[in-house]
This record gives sequence, structure tokens and C-alpha cells, in this order.
Amino acid sequence: MFHSNNRLFYIGHMKLIRYSYIIGIFIISAISCANPENSKCIKNNIIFGKSDGLFTSRWYDYYERALSYMKGECYQYAIEDLNKAIQIEYKDERWVKTYGMHFMDYFPHREKGIIHYLIGEYYYAEKELSLSIEQEISAKAEILQKNILLEAKRYLPIQINYFLQIAYH
Repeated sequence: MFHSNNRLFYIGHMKLIRYSYIIGIFIISAISCANPENSKCIKNNIIFGKSDGLFTSRWYDYYERALSYMKGECYQYAIEDLNKAIQIEYKDERWVKTYGMHFMDYFPHREKGIIHYLIGEYYYAEKELSLSIEQEISAKAEILQKNILLEAKRYLPIQINYFLQIAYH
């Protein structure tokens, strides 16, 4: 038979165990919701579109995930994440603070320009690269912008001839 003090101890102990389980389940579900397994882009058995740590929907999480998508050549997903990052943090910057004492280079407009260049959308590429250079100069953006101008010069005579043929026939 339980003594009244032992019984109170037992009831309190059971409540503690029950609440510990509830809190544990809550923590596990919160972590699994915050870091979803993202398998939109799989190539050669490698999953792209993953961030290094816990995905907290901050601009640097979207940016990091977009860079991963770019490595996997999943450009549409990369552009979506870059757009989300830009909505939160617009400006291209070098050595920007993410959290605590963590810093990173942040060039979402430049990266969007690179994607547009790779898929042949030179107008949008030049637009994004110009914006990136205007905000923070980078050699990568300047070199790519020069390549776009060379591409435009190379294809411009072909396009003019094509439109002239259509216009006069």
C-alpha cells in the first residue's frame, strides 16, 4: 500500500513523464517541419537543393539552397529560391552578416544573371548583372556581362538578316 507522500510522488512522477513525452514529440515535429527533406532535384543519386543546417526560411537559407540547385542545374528551382531571398534581403553585398558571428557573400542578382545566361535569356541576364554590379561590384558579374555583349554582337547580324527576310518576303 502506498503512503500518501509516496502516492503524491508517484502521481507527480507520472505527470512529469507524460509531459516529457509531449514536449519531446513537439520538438521532433517542429524540427522535422523546419527542415523538410527537399528532393525536387536529384541527379546522379545526389540530392540538390539542401542547406547545410536547419532551414529557417531566412534569406540566407533560400540563397544557400538556390546555390545548391544551381550546382545540380535545376535552374527553375534556383530562381524561385533566389526570388524568395531577394524579397527578404534585396541588395547584393559582400561579407554580409547572417546570424551570430557568421558572414557570407550574398549576390542573388548576380546568380540570377548567371542562370539566365546559361539558359540563353541574355536580356534578363544582362538586366540582373547590371543590377548586381550597381549594388556591389564583382569580377564574376563584370566578366559575364562582357560575355553577354559579345554574344549579342555575334548574333545581332543574324537576327537583323532574319527579320529583313521576313519583312520583305
